[in-house]
Amino acid sequence: MMSKRILVVEDEGIVAKDIAQRLRSLGYDVTGLVPSAEKAYEAVALVVPDLVLMDIHLKGSVDGIAAAEVLRAKYDIPVIFLTAFADVPTLDRAKLAEPFGYILKPFEERSLHVHIEMALVKHASEQKLKQREQWITSVLHSIRESILVTDLKGNVTFMNAAAQQMTGWTLSDALGSPITFVLPFGSRFQDGCPTDWVIRNGMPFISENLQLQFGDGHMLHVECTAVPLYDHSSQIVGVTLGIRNVSSQRQLERQIYDDKRQLADLVKSRTLVLEEEMVQLRNELRSEKRQKTILKKAKETLELELDVLRSQRTDKDQIA
Repeated sequence: MMSKRILVVEDEGIVAKDIAQRLRSLGYDVTGLVPSAEKAYEAVALVVPDLVLMDIHLKGSVDGIAAAEVLRAKYDIPVIFLTAFADVPTLDRAKLAEPFGYILKPFEERSLHVHIEMALVKHASEQKLKQREQWITSVLHSIRESILVTDLKGNVTFMNAAAQQMTGWTLSDALGSPITFVLPFGSRFQDGCPTDWVIRNGMPFISENLQLQFGDGHMLHVECTAVPLYDHSSQIVGVTLGIRNVSSQRQLERQIYDDKRQLADLVKSRTLVLEEEMVQLRNELRSEKRQKTILKKAKETLELELDVLRSQRTDKDQIA
């Protein structure tokens, strides 16, 4: 296993050498001994250490606290402060730099070892947590469904890429804003917002028929799933919302409904026309049948009259 590399930033030469000697005896690799913040920046640019031991009160325009903030922000290096002062104002300023330890001079080698190992373990854990958070964030951003997260006050703490595209809000603008600004559910949602319902009832909220009414006038039909977000102690700390834009689906359903209604109207209209034609045809058939009956009777009458005439003629011929 490679030795952990440590940079010592201490403006008192004798103290710096003593610290370096102790570190080496503990099995650490000392990457440098520098007396100022400026020299610390140069040393880190050449070799990035695993940890920095930083004296708070450095000579020069930049003290150890300011230097630690720069190293943390630029290189994400854990810093342990070394100081002979423990006054409240100094401690309060040191907290802002988020140090991984605070050792008062003079210190014992055992105490130094414990602080360093704890800082390295803590930093490694933070790195793993950050990697996991980055992985989760990447996964959430790749999801096509809009994902938003709020705190217990209903303020946005996260939005994935799909949610930003759907709402028109960037993540930086939405952070800390009320969810009702970002997702304008409007007056149709009686409980104000799904997050309010979840926080109030402590239960998931699911709806397949909600509308988002944006300020520019356009409206989206959405399906919404809102579930409580818990911490490690099973306490609700926020709400996760999944929003699915179903406007195209609703539009298609509406079009299908309209098409069916038009088809039904067309069938009904055509049926009426056909019924009228059938009635007319029946009437015509009845009229034709009646005419045939009349003709048949007239024919029969005519034939009877002809028979009578023939009979009379025969009789006359016989008499003659």
